[in-house]
Amino acid sequence: MTKTFTLSRTKLNLLAVLAVIGLAISIVQTMHFAEVRSGQAAFESFCTIGKAFDCNAIDASPYSELFAGIPLSAAAAGWWLAILVFSLMARSAEFSAILAPVLLAMTAVAAVFSLLYLWIMVAVLKVGCLLCLALDAINFTALGALLHSWIKRDRSAKVVVDFKMPAIVTAASLLVVILFAKGMQQGVPDSSAVNLRVDSILVSQALDVPVPSDAPVIGNPNATVTIVKFSDFQCPSCRMGAQSLHPVLKRYSDRVRFVFRNFPLDMGCNRVVQSRMHPHACELARGAICAQAQEKFEPFYERAFESQPTLKSGSALELARELGMDAARFEACLAEQSTTDRVSRDIEDGITLKVQSTPTFFLNGKRVEGALPPQAWNRLIEASLK
Repeated sequence: MTKTFTLSRTKLNLLAVLAVIGLAISIVQTMHFAEVRSGQAAFESFCTIGKAFDCNAIDASPYSELFAGIPLSAAAAGWWLAILVFSLMARSAEFSAILAPVLLAMTAVAAVFSLLYLWIMVAVLKVGCLLCLALDAINFTALGALLHSWIKRDRSAKVVVDFKMPAIVTAASLLVVILFAKGMQQGVPDSSAVNLRVDSILVSQALDVPVPSDAPVIGNPNATVTIVKFSDFQCPSCRMGAQSLHPVLKRYSDRVRFVFRNFPLDMGCNRVVQSRMHPHACELARGAICAQAQEKFEPFYERAFESQPTLKSGSALELARELGMDAARFEACLAEQSTTDRVSRDIEDGITLKVQSTPTFFLNGKRVEGALPPQAWNRLIEASLK
């Protein structure tokens, strides 16, 4: 009887466990991709560690996408689903010889992709992703286990090469997972609509947008690309716009200057608003300025938007305490006339620029009304850097 190259039950068990873990990680990352692209992801994700690791920045980049908005993680999930199916089928004598070389080839392909995307994270994006690294570890472990079986194989054993059935099953697995991923992306804007909007912004006329020297800045203050945002902390669209832009700003932190300017939609401080639309917005606008005075603008900005559903009178001071600021100094700053004057200056500049809704951005002077998805900001910034 002719011997054939097969995998031991132990290796198949290990591969099945790795496949389940790889599938789970890929699905979690696909769900996170949908959150980031729809502007619903929080400022800091569960896999954010300082500036070195940020899954939001990775999923906001074009490298996390295959085509037509399909996340790369969905393809990884389909790939691992097929490996799981094959590792279970290979226990049968009928399929063991056919599937052993297939599994070796599939884990090798996964490892090659891991190496490629490790290089992209390190050399191009310059930020890591813990989910990606966990999947890389799974890929390398699986390949190592199967290479061990290949090296230790009986040299007289025949290698059966038949990829027809495995190719069909793999294609079906990829299709199932990609359809699942598309179903999760109902809130993600259509790429064609995004491209049309980006093109219209790029051909628009640039305005002379004032940037006061004391305005809060995130990113490189000397960058050639400047994004000025007129915003209201109680505006839901402003929150979505902030969350969508956040991972992009992290990616381009050394090449973009983000300037924040207040435009609260409340008659208490904005003369063009005739109602108490956002009754706490004026207080929070002053709070942002006072947080800047204690070098806490960025965390205040993020925490205020994260707390938006529960904002109330006195929230600015509560946020200051939560962020470890000097509460007495912060409270005194809120009451100072100079703080109110700075908010009024922002509002008057916004009125002059015909800001009619929030958020309104100006990218090197070009008006951008409303929240944009990360992929749109990527295109706009890349075009502005040329």
